[in-house]
Amino acid sequence: MAAALPAARRKAIATRLRALNRELSLESRKREDAARVFDLDLEFHRTYVEGVVGPRLLTLHRAIKPQSERYSRLYVTVLLDELSASVKEHEAIASSIAKGDPDGAQRAAETNWHNAARRLARIIAQHGERGSWTSWDHGVINLAPSAGRKVRF
Repeated sequence: MAAALPAARRKAIATRLRALNRELSLESRKREDAARVFDLDLEFHRTYVEGVVGPRLLTLHRAIKPQSERYSRLYVTVLLDELSASVKEHEAIASSIAKGDPDGAQRAAETNWHNAARRLARIIAQHGERGSWTSWDHGVINLAPSAGRKVRF
């Protein structure tokens, strides 16, 4: 839907998407603030969804989004090393929207979601649905003991 908007509106959305994606790329390379990476990824997807849907779909999207966010948070936290793949997938979405290519934008969004689901499924298979909560140490959860990755909350 975003790619089918008039040129000025879709280019504004694409510009915002690219800015968020650049920041996401920078933050993911720092590997310091998983919460910030999560917020940027969430805002990227929110930008192209909420920028085009009507009030009924917007209400539905906002109602179901928190249910999936726990998985997104796990995904971003555990897969910081693999976020460059998401950044490339995001660029394909933004590029298709900017060009006014609805089919390309749809394929790019579906590819991103499919690949993210596959990456997340791998993490869930390794650590269980709730993660491997093996140590609590002053607000730190050890999600991947073998990788030495800890999450601050």
